Amino acid sequence: MYDFCTACKIGLGGITLGGAIATGAHGSSLVHPSSISDQIVRLQIIDGMGNLREISDPQDVNAFRVNLGLLGIIVKITLAIVPLFKATVQTTLEPESILMDGTAQRWANNLDWMQMWWFPSTSNVVVLKGHYHIKLTGSKSDDYLGNATSQFIPELDPVIITTGHDAYETLEANKNRPGLYALERFTELSLHSEVIGKPPIFSEDGVNIKNPANGIAWRLMSNRCHTYCPWNNGNTSSILPEEFSVALQILNLPSAIKTIKEILEIIPTAFTMVGIFIRFSKPSDSLMAISNGHETVTLEWASPMRDNPYEDAKGGLGAYQAILQSLIKNYKGRPHWGKNGLYYFRQSILEETTSNLDKFKSYMKKFDPDGTFMNNFGKRITGSSNEMNIDPLVHHCALQEYCICSKNEDCGHFQSCNKVKGFSVCRDLADVYSDSNYDPTNLTSILYAIGAILQVED
Repeated sequence: MYDFCTACKIGLGGITLGGAIATGAHGSSLVHPSSISDQIVRLQIIDGMGNLREISDPQDVNAFRVNLGLLGIIVKITLAIVPLFKATVQTTLEPESILMDGTAQRWANNLDWMQMWWFPSTSNVVVLKGHYHIKLTGSKSDDYLGNATSQFIPELDPVIITTGHDAYETLEANKNRPGLYALERFTELSLHSEVIGKPPIFSEDGVNIKNPANGIAWRLMSNRCHTYCPWNNGNTSSILPEEFSVALQILNLPSAIKTIKEILEIIPTAFTMVGIFIRFSKPSDSLMAISNGHETVTLEWASPMRDNPYEDAKGGLGAYQAILQSLIKNYKGRPHWGKNGLYYFRQSILEETTSNLDKFKSYMKKFDPDGTFMNNFGKRITGSSNEMNIDPLVHHCALQEYCICSKNEDCGHFQSCNKVKGFSVCRDLADVYSDSNYDPTNLTSILYAIGAILQVED
């Protein structure tokens, strides 16, 4: 049994099997393989010399399981599969203490499927616990477990999408932290209760929540939005997520949570879209998997893109940057290959976090000796260059994580580059000044806030 990749859960459409394995798309389980890459038995590929090759040697397969598009063109994939089966899932609200006292790890060790959403502003965690059940035989008795499906990424009325977009942009423009916390609270409630304006996370009829819910496992794990999706509303008022994700050894979870809480004490931040999403993975043999070699916990979060992302910072950017840098530096966290800004895939970072980097380079030479598939990303893997493909409209490199700020101009409007716990981040001027007193149109207020920022200790 396996936990289908949560990347497919996003329902974006256009996701291919080759792309999903290339970036190590994964779900959440310490009991079963959590990545579709780990289901690969063999592949057929076209290498850099134009040769059609069968990849079945276990060592070669381990290189191709998370290949980053640098080893060849995937023509055919053979996967290990299991008969269709049903599952029971339930979401419950728990105190955040479970993240620090070992409870979460104990639960994950005994559940077929477990993932969590942490909401720091409320000190709560929504925990999803899943149990796998019978294999389907085609008999009517299979129906007794129910037929619920996931609506984690729901179809929404375009008016609701537009309203949500406009509300978020207005709250961000006005630095309305209480309003952003209210959005975070709404997201928290929607994961375990019925809320107005958003379909329930699990349902049999699309209207009423089922919690616990029973149904065919893959339909509880994934869904696809077809028509009116938050990120594709048919107009400019869509909600486009920018994602951050880093994987840690599971034994570091308690101290990592404490580190995040310390950063949020300095830069209070709302996590409006999915809280901080927490997933688990068994050790993987895939050379470049973020779970290679050890049990892993992945912390990830998303923020809606601003209307003018080239000038205006996404909400909580300073905290996001401090958290990501801290998890990578202090815990050797591995950035997810399909998320995060390009800065976090510099060779200096990869050397610190990716133990099989040299082995993967040898496979690049083996299957693509002439560099047919080489690109700027691959050059950063090999260390031959740190060049990036940068959007020509970008003028503030830290806003999309093309860089870590070194000067104020790297950050957005009404921000400055400062140190937080020793890491350079883009801080809103309002971060260290009262929300009620800060006025971004008033020069005296701006100067006062700047002075306060400069006095903040690392």
